[in-house]
Amino acid sequence: MRRSNLTLLLEKLESDSDTAAAPEWTIRCDRFRIDPFHFTFHDANEVIEPFGVDFDHIGIPDAIIAGHSLSVVGASITALMEQLSLTERSGLRIDRLGGQVAVSGRDRHRRT
Repeated sequence: MRRSNLTLLLEKLESDSDTAAAPEWTIRCDRFRIDPFHFTFHDANEVIEPFGVDFDHIGIPDAIIAGHSLSVVGASITALMEQLSLTERSGLRIDRLGGQVAVSGRDRHRRT
């Protein structure tokens, strides 16, 4: 399984079955905008691909993420994303993507 900052965060938010049950984290936000947003992922065990999107070496220096109805409950995150705009180091460019987003420690979904 590939590990990233997001998977590490979700693992920390998930309950540990060996300990007493603690209340789940709950965060709710009516509207959100993160501008700019920087994300990198680098797997030092993999060779950097010379062209195309290299999922082992991602570099996004200037993303914009905006939406509403953000809910974080335990390791589950849902939101209505109005805008995701980014340019990846390979040249992949997304001008505007939106939809309903759901992320958990086990599943990831996006519906438009």
